[in-house]
Amino acid sequence: MTISGSFRTLITLIRYELRSEWRQQNVLGGIFLYSATAVFVSYMTFRILPGPTWVAVYWLIMLFSSTHALGRSFGQSSSDRLLFEQSLSAPGVYLASKISYNILLLSIIHLLTTTCMLVWVGNPFQDLLRFSWVAVVGYIGLSGALTLIAAISRKANAQATLMVVLSFPVVMPLMLLLIRLSMHALDGLNPVASQTYLAQLGALDVLILSTAFLLFPYLWRD
Repeated sequence: MTISGSFRTLITLIRYELRSEWRQQNVLGGIFLYSATAVFVSYMTFRILPGPTWVAVYWLIMLFSSTHALGRSFGQSSSDRLLFEQSLSAPGVYLASKISYNILLLSIIHLLTTTCMLVWVGNPFQDLLRFSWVAVVGYIGLSGALTLIAAISRKANAQATLMVVLSFPVVMPLMLLLIRLSMHALDGLNPVASQTYLAQLGALDVLILSTAFLLFPYLWRD
């Protein structure tokens, strides 16, 4: 398959994913409602959140929201639908479509959660823009990791259990880096001070995505 053909297939699969999700608006609505409700409960409990607490609450909400949202990546697909989707493309293109869609989904959840927290709790950040793009870069690795784990869980027919067990050791190093970089944006530190952690975040994203694309063909053949 040519590069242009692969790209067209990728776009087709993403559009197919969007249409499928649109037909299940109640599920997406539940995820968005969970995020907004969690922020509101935090606001009603604390009223004013110090900067570090703001960061902790935000990443806790995003961790649970992303695990729930991305855990559905393969679980909502029947065997017939998966067979149809797999007939459309190579495994790498198929996985890329899932990861791309999940990055988009996490970015939307990020936008909703951040907006709710800024409106209800306030803005403690010295550099809010840096916090936002660091979060989006982190979602690349988070999407790659959770999408692969969702595929493994579906093959094992133990989606909920394996998602929790496998996610923790994979996601925690990524979350620790994101929290550290969020604290840098909170304090408005010179970006030079964050270069080491940014390099580690980029390297971790590359490692996660490389592992996902190397392992997924074996799941594809089963």
